[in-house]
Amino acid sequence: KIQLYPLIIETIAKLKPVFPDEPTLPKDIHQKIKKLAAKGDSLADNDRFKEALPIYEAAFKLLPEPWQNWQASVWLLGAIGYSQCLDEDFESAKLTFEKLMTSEAVDENAFVHLRYVQTLLELGLEQEATAKLTLAYQLGGEEIFEGEDERYLNLAT
Repeated sequence: KIQLYPLIIETIAKLKPVFPDEPTLPKDIHQKIKKLAAKGDSLADNDRFKEALPIYEAAFKLLPEPWQNWQASVWLLGAIGYSQCLDEDFESAKLTFEKLMTSEAVDENAFVHLRYVQTLLELGLEQEATAKLTLAYQLGGEEIFEGEDERYLNLAT
């Protein structure tokens, strides 16, 4: 069985702010986020995406404002958007990924860009998706496309 979010726990365990002058998360918040993320991952790994969504959303709401300062926001919103995609709620996924794209923390994350592109393609927005797909390819190389539909790599190259 493929683990849907193999890096989320590792990323949340670090919970480093995006900008070095920001404080680290308090331990109690860190532990709550970590616990919720693990529960969401367990549900998502068992194809229970609708049940995982409110768990990830609760974890995201624990992040101090501005949420864009926290690397954990990338993985939590990424997990929310990806779960929405897998549940075939592409309109909601698009809104989630658009929100995530406002964060500088996502700039170098090929996985998130690829998932956003997949959402756009499912909505028939091929022109918009193609430009973003090239960025995902530049950030992650061919490896980011392993296990994915071949059409994504073909559009990117």
